[in-house]
Amino acid sequence: MTSGPVIRSRRSTLASLSARGPELLNKLDDILDHVDDVLNDKNREAVAAILDNVSKLSGALAADSGDFAQVLSDAQEALKNLATLAADVDKHLRARGHRHPAGHRHRAIADPQCLARQMQRYR
Repeated sequence: MTSGPVIRSRRSTLASLSARGPELLNKLDDILDHVDDVLNDKNREAVAAILDNVSKLSGALAADSGDFAQVLSDAQEALKNLATLAADVDKHLRARGHRHPAGHRHRAIADPQCLARQMQRYR
């Protein structure tokens, strides 16, 4: 004797929610308590102070944008000069027979007075 197809039943989503309702309400209550703690008066004042400081900082940057742009321009120029200096030091060290000048370059650039004395010596 063969039996026909079997349709397995399972709990519906609504039935699952209904069964877990009290547990879900307790968790929701806990979450709301934590949100309440986070949004207490002290924390709201702190967030307001942070936003005020950000506003003041952005206003100061906007007011001094010309100075800030000059600082960025000077920094770019300094980086270009540093790259040129590094290349010159490498060239100088290779001319003196160093096969791997990078390690020597770091020491030379770290002590600019020593670098200047060495560069003058080998002109």
